[in-house]
Amino acid sequence: EQYVTVLDRHPESRHAKFCAESALFAAERLADPEDGTIDVWEERVVDAVDLFVGLWPDDPKGVAMNYRAGYALLGAGSAESATPYFVAVISAAPESREAAFAADLLVGAWGEDAVGRATAAAAAAPAEGRVDVLEAFADALEEAGRDDDADAVRGAP
Repeated sequence: EQYVTVLDRHPESRHAKFCAESALFAAERLADPEDGTIDVWEERVVDAVDLFVGLWPDDPKGVAMNYRAGYALLGAGSAESATPYFVAVISAAPESREAAFAADLLVGAWGEDAVGRATAAAAAAPAEGRVDVLEAFADALEEAGRDDDADAVRGAP
C-alpha cells in the first residue's frame, strides 16, 4: 500500500516506476494464484498493473505486467477477468512468447467455447490488433489439435 500511496502523491517522481513495480512484486509474493479464488492480493496485483500501464502506457514492461495480471486472474479461476489482460499482451506484442502463452492459457480455460470467446475477444481488441489476436488464438487451437476450430477462428470477421 505504501508504494501506491507514494505514486498517488508523486506520480511524476523519479522513483514512481520503481514504486509501481515494487507494488506489483509485493502483491505477487502474497498472492496465491493457484487457489481458485480472487482475493485481496490478486486484486492488488491487478491494481498495480493497471496503475503502471495507466501511467506508462507505452513502456515495454507493460506487456509483461499485463501478462502477470492475466495469469493471476486466470489462476484465481476467472478466465473472463483475465481475458482483457491477455488480449492486451497479444495486441501489443503478437510475436512474443508471452502472447503465445496467453493465447494457450485462454484456449485451455475456455474449453469447447474457445471459438466464440476468441472471436469476441478479438472484436473487443483495438482495431489494429484484431488480426493478431485472432491469429494467436488460431495458433493456440492448432497446437491443441483443434484444427477445425483454428480454421473457424481464422475465418472470423
